[in-house]
Amino acid sequence: MELHKDKLERLNGGPIGQNYEEMKHKLIHNMSSYTLSEVEERLLCRGWEFCIENKVKNFLDFEADLELNAMKLQPHCHSSVFRLVCQQIQNASQQLMRASKHKKINNLSDEELVALKSLKSNKNIVICKADKGNSIVILDREVYIKKAEDILKGEQFQQLDNDKFHQEREDELNKYISSLHKDKIIDSKLRYQLKSTCSSISVFYGLPKAHKAGYPLRPIISTIGSYQYELSKYLAKAIRTARPQAPSYIKDSFEQVDGVAMGNPLAPIIADLWMQKMEDKLNRFRKNRPTVWLRYVDDIFCLFTIPETQIKDFHSRINKWHDKLSFTIELESNNSISFLDVLVTQDEEDKLTTSLYRKPTHTGLYMLWDSSQNRRYKLGLTRTLVIRIYRICSKESIITKELNLLRKTLADNGYPPHIVRRGIVEGELCSHKVIEMISISLTHLIDTFTTPTTPTERKSTTSTTPTKQKSTTSTTSTKPTSLISQLSRTIV
Repeated sequence: MELHKDKLERLNGGPIGQNYEEMKHKLIHNMSSYTLSEVEERLLCRGWEFCIENKVKNFLDFEADLELNAMKLQPHCHSSVFRLVCQQIQNASQQLMRASKHKKINNLSDEELVALKSLKSNKNIVICKADKGNSIVILDREVYIKKAEDILKGEQFQQLDNDKFHQEREDELNKYISSLHKDKIIDSKLRYQLKSTCSSISVFYGLPKAHKAGYPLRPIISTIGSYQYELSKYLAKAIRTARPQAPSYIKDSFEQVDGVAMGNPLAPIIADLWMQKMEDKLNRFRKNRPTVWLRYVDDIFCLFTIPETQIKDFHSRINKWHDKLSFTIELESNNSISFLDVLVTQDEEDKLTTSLYRKPTHTGLYMLWDSSQNRRYKLGLTRTLVIRIYRICSKESIITKELNLLRKTLADNGYPPHIVRRGIVEGELCSHKVIEMISISLTHLIDTFTTPTTPTERKSTTSTTPTKQKSTTSTTSTKPTSLISQLSRTIV
């Protein structure tokens, strides 16, 4: 009983190990007219991905609800699939009920459970996940709806007058899939996979950009459950497998009439193909070309051997590639530049060193140890963070510094010291294999783009981003061979 009492006292003080008083200004952005109570702040500081302990109180009602809802799937499933689904549901429910019998304490205090119900019932506010970072944004519902409507009134969308538009599109797609099957272009299994039945309309929502003034929304269209979702997944996989790899690549009702929506499975692959097509125009440049051009989707890392004025001329020229494509560029500051999660710095010996880059929106919040998730995911998180350090950091001194910071960060998230030590050891073992594979890949990649230069040549390191993404540009001096050795752990 004393042990349980101690746990409850710590829970009432907030997440174990987490000093939410110091972190709440990063974790919570309350832009609404509603004032959060201390308990509500403590609850939200646990993060968007925190899982509440599942505990079944009435086993008979639980089993009856599962059986009733499982029967609703029967009209939409093949008999063999339905039997398999029922068996999987039964196994999972029995495992959950067995586990619930041994759990005596919830991972939320009674006060936090009351606060959770209060926030859920408050219809005047909208609680959203921030676009970047692991923080939470609270907006007045009217403000959120106004921001969303402003996006839908733009040129990218048009309102549909026909209420049957969705059903007509679904019927048209199914008819086309049936014709492919009739012509023996696809087999029965693929036809069953792609055919749409009882689909729903795609859902539009926005993620507030907490790092920008006014908290504008990033539009997301979730196509899960829509008539084209399975087809989009299939096409994305087929195109990704079949397309040639670009040498620069590192790894109401509204209709969108321009661009590809985030949330569509095809969006990343189409964006990459579009950028690959634009890159073909680089061959037309006879001067002011970058020595190195590395790209991850729409973020680009460049090296130049030309003055800054000519770099800006290059930037101006690539912005004429397409009227819907706009590159942004930012010159280096203090001999350093960030590219994705890598900070590239020129040291006193004119060599490039790499370390982790954390955006201003970084909160330091990860999966909390007392979150009701499988322990292997938490161990996997620790290993992954360690591998990331070894992949990116180019010096042992930087690695040691980052590992010490990781220990503190995981302790703030409630992780026991022995779990952190185990994760670091396992991560170090895995990182050696990962670094070896990356070194081979990146060496081949940079060899494709680098040209021989003298050690005294001045290089300009540039990171550009099309559309409305952030970008960075820096100037530093190095040999191509030095770049390979210093960045071999980083950009992939």
